[in-house]
Amino acid sequence: MKAIRLLAMILTGVMLLSAYAYAAEPTPPNQPFKGPGGHDYLHGAVNKAHLGAGADAFWLYTPDDPQPSSAPVVVLLHGWGGMDPVSYGAWIEHLVRKGNIVIYPRYQADLTTPPSEMTDNALDAINSALAVLQEGEVKPQREHLALIGHSLGGVIAANLACEAASGWMPMPKAVMVVAPGDSKNSNIADAFGIGKHVQGIMRDYGEIPEDTLLLCVVCEEDFLAGSSAARNIFYGANNVPWRNKDYVIAKSDRHGSPQLVAGHFAPLAPDEDYREEKRARLRDRLRDRLGKRLAVAEVMEAEPVNALDYYCFWKLADALMACAFRGELRDFALGGSYDQKSMGLWSDGIPVEPLEVTDSP
Repeated sequence: MKAIRLLAMILTGVMLLSAYAYAAEPTPPNQPFKGPGGHDYLHGAVNKAHLGAGADAFWLYTPDDPQPSSAPVVVLLHGWGGMDPVSYGAWIEHLVRKGNIVIYPRYQADLTTPPSEMTDNALDAINSALAVLQEGEVKPQREHLALIGHSLGGVIAANLACEAASGWMPMPKAVMVVAPGDSKNSNIADAFGIGKHVQGIMRDYGEIPEDTLLLCVVCEEDFLAGSSAARNIFYGANNVPWRNKDYVIAKSDRHGSPQLVAGHFAPLAPDEDYREEKRARLRDRLRDRLGKRLAVAEVMEAEPVNALDYYCFWKLADALMACAFRGELRDFALGGSYDQKSMGLWSDGIPVEPLEVTDSP
């Protein structure tokens, strides 16, 4: 009996020590109170509208409470298969409450839309959205336009900058491509179950004007897109001087819990308030039929919003636009300064692995 009681005491002690160790495990930094990436929001609400149909459809998000008379424009271009804005909802919310209009082009009717059509589809949606906005209550500041693209959307963002240089849409002052991947990338094609012999859509980025501010951001553990598309865009934009562009590597950090893993889906920021209800119903009906495609979609919607968003993707985008539109926060946007690279502190005071910034990837 004494042996049993002794064993019970030992097990209880181990459990208490484990619980203490778990409770004492450092946590990542929360969203900063102010500044780029911070929650010092100018607006308390977001107005939402879904217009158009098929591959030409788009969502419009405008700031409210209070409603401005005009606002800068951010075009947010999703990755392959991210037609439902739910996967980027928290980032959209952040951008709009910071004072921007967000245009979210669908650019693909479904997973069978040929990549060769996607840049033109996005271009048509952007111009349609700008026309709608011009007739609305919150006018678009066409001279203050930014392109942000993730995965295949990153390549499309760079393509659109070339289209703008040819006069087909307003010129973006800021372009940020995040974990960009071309459609011919076999890893991406396999992940989405779309075949291995898909046409690439990358082009000559020497058309991007020299006064564009450009960030090419890659993720350290991106085993889908890798870094080749980002390097091609970075070096291809040879008219953009070194002082106006950076190549940024987001690093993983497993010091505490939850861990910060810089993978391909790290830029996603799901928010159920941005789910398209029609697609949600369709998703339920097809759950047992889509196999791998649905599995990837579920990963896209499960990615947590964390310090990688606040201190990397959101911070860099906010700062790049502030620099491009108002000549502010350049140290946070470009140049490899402490402000640009800092990722905040774990709860025990240890710095999160900083961003790596280089001009020679």
